[in-house]
Amino acid sequence: MVRSSLAQAKLPKRARIETIVVPTDFSAHSKEAVRYASALATNYGARLCLVFVYEPLMIVEGFEAYAVVRSNEQMVKQVTERLRTFARDEIDEAIPVQSEVRIGTPHREIVAAAKEAGADLIVIATHGYTGLKHAFIGSTAERVVRHASCPVLVVRRKHYHTDEL
Repeated sequence: MVRSSLAQAKLPKRARIETIVVPTDFSAHSKEAVRYASALATNYGARLCLVFVYEPLMIVEGFEAYAVVRSNEQMVKQVTERLRTFARDEIDEAIPVQSEVRIGTPHREIVAAAKEAGADLIVIATHGYTGLKHAFIGSTAERVVRHASCPVLVVRRKHYHTDEL
């Protein structure tokens, strides 16, 4: 693709974007981050690495009934399949995609996945919580920004869709 090779040629070697890590939890917020990452991957000829972090005993949207009953292995198997479907539905087939389910603390696993993949960029969604909700829930995106060794693009979901931009 001419556009991606020209875009890469203008960037200093350290700023080239070849691998983008995109954490997802299947929410509308993370779908927005996947859209941004997909656009960047198309422009730069990069590959995407989708990462879902399963925190034991967490409740995953769409899997509420399984949170306590299923073992970690069963949950990872089901989430892996959902991640494949998510990638197929949300990402253009021309973009190389790799998916991974990890178990642990989200921000730590996202940073580790980015380091292991040699990521040039992490694109992560934020829910935009403030006040008490932010204090109690915390921000995975904020922690990723603090600990990542590569640049991080934080996507805040607006009240409109990217189709309307």
